[in-house]
Amino acid sequence: DGGDEVYGKATALIDSGSTSTYLNNAFKEPFLKAFEEVSGVELSDKPFYMTDEQIKKLPNIVIQLHGADNDEDQQGKDPEQMPGLAGALDPENKHDVLVVMPPLHYLVYKEKKGFLFRIHFDQKLPNEHSILGANFMRGHDVVFDVDNMKIGFAESNCDYGQLSGLKDEDKADV
Repeated sequence: DGGDEVYGKATALIDSGSTSTYLNNAFKEPFLKAFEEVSGVELSDKPFYMTDEQIKKLPNIVIQLHGADNDEDQQGKDPEQMPGLAGALDPENKHDVLVVMPPLHYLVYKEKKGFLFRIHFDQKLPNEHSILGANFMRGHDVVFDVDNMKIGFAESNCDYGQLSGLKDEDKADV
């Protein structure tokens, strides 16, 4: 809990060109403290080893993004019935979007080195900015609506054929 002085003003750049996620340094202390309390793991920038069983016990990281609660598409819809929205978890911000990062999205394994934590805290980021990279978007369909200046997130099954509408007979042999 960093309070509204940090969280209330935070902005983020959604960047698929960045493989990792970079949070503003103001989040570092409360994030690392909460992560250690929940997991018992003290994170660092150094590689570390974990068994599959230990990784399965790590928490999902949930990042809450300001939702479009005044959006006419949302009018009359119950956020409790819409997957991915805060709803009753945050009644003050029930239309906020919750993006879940499981452990294998925020960890990467480097052979002969071990696991690396892929959420970094950067003092060089201006003001309250963060960069939510490809590991943040992994496992989600992300829609960039440039005309309306909106971004949409939905959990994905990552089946390109289903998403594109291609049938097996339409696919090229490679």
